[in-house]
Amino acid sequence: MSTPVFKKRLAIAFVSAIVFVGLVYAALTLAGLYAEQNISDDIARLNLPLILALSIALFLTSAVAWRKCLLLFEDQHLSLRGALSHIGFMLVAKYTPGKVWGIVARAATADRYSIRADSIVRASLLEVLISSVCATLLGAVLYASQYGYQVATLTAVLALVTLAIVNRVITGVNMSPLFKKYLARLATIRQAGNRDLLLMEFLFTFQWLFIGVVVALIAIATAGPFTAGEVAAVAGAAMLSVVAGFIAVFAPGGIGVREGSLVLLLAPVMPLASAIEIALFLRLWTSAYDLLCAGIGYLAYIRAPIGQLEP
Repeated sequence: MSTPVFKKRLAIAFVSAIVFVGLVYAALTLAGLYAEQNISDDIARLNLPLILALSIALFLTSAVAWRKCLLLFEDQHLSLRGALSHIGFMLVAKYTPGKVWGIVARAATADRYSIRADSIVRASLLEVLISSVCATLLGAVLYASQYGYQVATLTAVLALVTLAIVNRVITGVNMSPLFKKYLARLATIRQAGNRDLLLMEFLFTFQWLFIGVVVALIAIATAGPFTAGEVAAVAGAAMLSVVAGFIAVFAPGGIGVREGSLVLLLAPVMPLASAIEIALFLRLWTSAYDLLCAGIGYLAYIRAPIGQLEP
């Protein structure tokens, strides 16, 4: 067996082991927390068909958003199969420390899809930036719902103002030359206007809404009943915790950081045991989702024709 092939298989085995260990750890923790209780009722109350449908919608929306993001740096669309493979690579590679290996995996496919590697890197940085901003702002608005509609409304206004400022910064409007030069190094956009950014922000917001609904379904099934404001707060807390897990570059897949921050944010809404259960169910869902999408992405990659771009 050649050295490159061996290293590739070793890397795949390593990532698979991390995902498997994460799933086993979550399952054992749930069993330990509820050794004297029957959680089958909680699982039975989960609306699995709806969660599956939302997961599929999330995967497809992520691929469409990635295609739109990459189009800012390329003259042609990446095929849907190519986009699905890129999303799959990102989801599985996040389980390695450093947060950069998904971008590296995408860039490695540049020749196959006839895309410049630097375009993939820059589009990926822009994707991370916009997605994180949308998650933070939407999560903050939803989380504020537990304190009443007045606080939520004020937070929404502040979020819209922040989003407008971010858009002006990205498009290079009224920026200092020094900051403009720095941003150009981070992600030079071919033809970025507010319309392009608003479209991507719309798609990314829908992604986070899908995630929020899944978390809300998990919360209602395992720890309900809740008021509408509390359900919104749970969804918002999940979005903020995912961003916290991403920022923690030392934590593969945000393991530990996401769960800890979610439990902390849910403390004002529900008992500690319920918050822990929701956090662990969320980890189980995301790990299964990531593994399934990675498999679909790999199939899309090996079946996609070489150089497949669309005008």
